[in-house]
Amino acid sequence: PKIYYFIIPTFIIWRILDILKPYPANIAENISGGLGIILDDVISGMYSLLIMHIFITIFFFHNEQNMKIHILTIGDEILIGQTLNTNAAFIGELLNNNNYTITSTSVVGDRTNEIVEEINRVLQISDIILCTGGLGPTNDDVTLHAISEVFKTELIENEDILNDIKLFFEKRKRKLTDINRQQALVPK
Repeated sequence: PKIYYFIIPTFIIWRILDILKPYPANIAENISGGLGIILDDVISGMYSLLIMHIFITIFFFHNEQNMKIHILTIGDEILIGQTLNTNAAFIGELLNNNNYTITSTSVVGDRTNEIVEEINRVLQISDIILCTGGLGPTNDDVTLHAISEVFKTELIENEDILNDIKLFFEKRKRKLTDINRQQALVPK
């Protein structure tokens, strides 16, 4: 099978892990100054990549060095130089250390049509697309909407994920907002 079918499961795994906060993300989250939020996202992303790496390697490929891997970074903050693309650097280093070869990388802004066009372009030249960025919770994060458009599906609210999000907010005595509730959306 084409490996790009694993984009959506990787996003879902990342979202679940980001909510569950596995060790050491649960510790990193408590670091002050916003760094903790970034670190727990990176740690959850690492775990989701590791899980998909193991799954793909065991069940589909025995010679992963022949796979063409593309890293797609999504976010206006990367394009305008406000934020360094440390996610792509980290993912590239992690994959390289595990004998994978990255054949290309790209950055697009937070616009659905650009994300859709780039995913469709990269699907023609890559076996795996690893997306980073654009998941929110802010109003300009449209990655899931773009992915659902590419794969001609819709986003639905996952009750289990929503319950985890509610619990997360309750533990911190914070109100669940509509924008946070959107983090429970997953492709159908």
